Amino acid sequence: MKKAYLLLPLALCACDRNQNPECLKHLKEVQVIDMIGDANNGPAALAVNCNKKMAEGCIGDTVLLPKGFRATLEIDQKIKAPRHHCFVSVGEYGYTRKDGVQDKVPVVEFRYNKKTLTASDIKDIVEDGYNRIYVDCLHYAGIEFKDTKLEDNEKACKCFSDYMWNGYKELFSIQDLKERAAKQSVFSNNFHKYIRNNCGKVPAKTLREMPNE
Repeated sequence: MKKAYLLLPLALCACDRNQNPECLKHLKEVQVIDMIGDANNGPAALAVNCNKKMAEGCIGDTVLLPKGFRATLEIDQKIKAPRHHCFVSVGEYGYTRKDGVQDKVPVVEFRYNKKTLTASDIKDIVEDGYNRIYVDCLHYAGIEFKDTKLEDNEKACKCFSDYMWNGYKELFSIQDLKERAAKQSVFSNNFHKYIRNNCGKVPAKTLREMPNE
């Protein structure tokens, strides 16, 4: 199983200076201004910093939200960092603006806003992760299973998300790292079989983080 879903950091120590120095303190919220790529396939987007707001929208420096940043993005959408996260710069993106000028903008992603997380922080992050997994599943189910009733997609996605959530809780109740790694391997190897036998149709995009059997 890829780390994106299951390997959240544990709190290791109490630090006086616990803030992540990579956090972009001036970037709290962004607004999407232009799409790059297929909106149904995890698009990238240009967005502007919302440190200044006008009646017509945000005014600020431009950044790139990379592919995979969110399952869904749309023009004028405003996005804030989730709980216990901040925006960080992870590179640069060069592109040609509509006026023909070549430009470079920072590529931003979410990272934890602390060097170490408390047990309460981790609980919040996992709960938020559950909600994002469910919403992501419903989004792709609506695209892949257009003829399926909404309530059937909701049932399948809830089953999928509950199974992921229970996996989180069980894994992070294990303190021994070797024991946890072994349990994670079993969970990962049995994942597709469980979903197929118990949840019904779950969109392929939602299963993209899971290893092939």
